[in-house]
Amino acid sequence: MVKPLFVHIPKNGGTSIRQALYDKWPFYNDGLINFVNGHWTQYQLESRARHAQYDYDYLFCVIREPLRRAKSIISHIKTKFIQQYANHPYAKSSDDDLVEQLFGYSEYRQKNNFDFHYLLLHQKSYIGDKNMIIYNMNNLKQLENNLKITIPHVNSTVSSDVKLSTSSIRTIENYFDVDFTLWESL
Repeated sequence: MVKPLFVHIPKNGGTSIRQALYDKWPFYNDGLINFVNGHWTQYQLESRARHAQYDYDYLFCVIREPLRRAKSIISHIKTKFIQQYANHPYAKSSDDDLVEQLFGYSEYRQKNNFDFHYLLLHQKSYIGDKNMIIYNMNNLKQLENNLKITIPHVNSTVSSDVKLSTSSIRTIENYFDVDFTLWESL
């Protein structure tokens, strides 16, 4: 039986994928949840697996088109800040203002506590240099077929509501330049 190890890159469908893994492999819920949950890099997760004596044989991640991922990040942050911190400036910012605050050089981000910093890491920063299968989020059927799982649709944000100017799109393209290169290589 396959023993998967999933590197969960934020805003790439990971909650849905983890649910599918939990449904198929009950051992994922028996103590292993303590080391597989969260947004860990490949090397961090491999180290945690060794510490838990989990002998995986299928290391994988899912990457997403960077502009769509950025829109999902913006939507997620706006939703979280509106729910939790109604008076926070992020809750009242326009989409273009958020792009500047999050992805541009922003003194605001530098001097304010930012609870969602892990969302802003490049997808490439989660990926090591060996033995990882990288799936394209636009083709999750391949992952489902390979692992014989059904991925439910969980935890979605409405990123289609995010409207960006050409300038904001350029800022995102500059910020996630390595991810655009990775995406285009698949």
